[in-house]
Formats: sequence, structure tokens, C-alpha cells
Amino acid sequence: MGAVAVALHERGFKVTGSDANVYPPMSSFLETKGIALMEGYRAENTPMDADVVSDKPGRCPKCGMNLVPKKPAEAAPKGKK
Repeated sequence: MGAVAVALHERGFKVTGSDANVYPPMSSFLETKGIALMEGYRAENTPMDADVVSDKPGRCPKCGMNLVPKKPAEAAPKGKK
């Protein structure tokens, strides 16, 4: 997926990444290419200005990739909303 992220970034798309375990060499490679990484695979890491958001399955109108359904939100830890 890192190579796809770089290819899209080089074509002008804003690309970010979020994963439970971010570590070299891929994290270093993506950072040198200007792709921001966020630790933890969670909904809060989705950019507010995401280009494509859909409430049903289908294909991305920009790149043709399959859209992936959003998983139900996990309960927030106590004291957080």
C-alpha cells in the first residue's frame, strides 16, 4: 500500500496514513515522500477534509478503488467524547 500512497501523492492527491504499528522502513519511506503518518488505526485519524465519503458500497469516483464500509464507532474511553 505504501507504493500506491506514494503514486497517488505524486499525482497531486493528499495522502495520509494511519496504522496500529507504524515503523521503519515503510514509515521512513513514506515520511521522506511527504506523507503524514498517524499512530493508531481509528476513525479520529480520518481527515476532516476527506475527498470521498459515502454511506453505501461502490467505487471511488476519483480513482475507481472499492469503497470500504465504515465500522461502527467504538465506545469512547471514560472522560472522552
